Amino acid sequence: MGDQDSNFLQIMYWLLGGMVAFALLLILLAMLVVSITGDDEADPLARQVLAERVQPWGRVNTGEPGTMAEAGPTEVAELSGEQIYRNNCAACHDSGAMQAPLTDDAGTWNNRLDQGRETLVRHAIEGIGQMPARGGNPNLSDDEVAKSVDYMLERLGR
Repeated sequence: MGDQDSNFLQIMYWLLGGMVAFALLLILLAMLVVSITGDDEADPLARQVLAERVQPWGRVNTGEPGTMAEAGPTEVAELSGEQIYRNNCAACHDSGAMQAPLTDDAGTWNNRLDQGRETLVRHAIEGIGQMPARGGNPNLSDDEVAKSVDYMLERLGR
C-alpha cells in the first residue's frame, strides 16, 4: 500500500470514530434531557391535561332508547313526525324517487289508504317494493316510523 492509501485510511478511521463519538454524545444528551424533565406519568397536572385533550367531543345516538340521556349531559329531544319525515322520507316521497308515491298526490295513495293505517305503518317498518325497511334508517323505532306515517296521512288530509 502506498502513502496515499494509508493517509486515506487514517482519515477515514478518524471520520468514522468522530461520527460514532458524536452519536454517543447525542444519545447521552437525550438521556440527560429526559432525566431532567422527569416522568410525565408521575405528574398529576400532565395527566389531567392529557385526559382533557383526549376526551370525546361528541356522542353517537345508536337509536336505542335512553342511550343518549344515560351517556352524558346531552339529551336528545323527541322528534316530531314532520322532522322524522324530513330527515328520512322526504328525499323519495317529495321527488318520486324509486317510484315512491308523492306525499302531496292523494291520487297515488288511494289504494294504499284503503289498506288502513296499520298496514301502511307495517309496510314502512318492514319495507315494501323499492322502499327499504324504516325508510333506510335502521335506527328509527317503530313509534318514530308510525309518527312519520301519521304526518304523511295528515298532509293527505286523513
